[in-house]
Amino acid sequence: MIWPTDFENKIICGDCSSIIRSMQNESVDLIFTDPPYLKSFLNTYDILANDCARIMKRGASLVTIVGHFALPLITKKFYDANKLKYRWTFCMN
Repeated sequence: MIWPTDFENKIICGDCSSIIRSMQNESVDLIFTDPPYLKSFLNTYDILANDCARIMKRGASLVTIVGHFALPLITKKFYDANKLKYRWTFCMN
């Protein structure tokens, strides 16, 4: 396969609460995030549930690492936002 010469990969690292709002609509192929597992950071998933659908291209994926204690609550946040489709859960060791 020949890639277009103007094709550019970019990795953006930082706090999603400040970065995601400045990103262009439908500009992202993959979001991979690993927020802190402390309960005080659960609001991060509200930001992801509300804003990721806007910046993701059609067919893009959001992969987020979640502590098992919070999985039901976080899954509900995405379901309530009704913007992203839940696909599956997998475990890492």
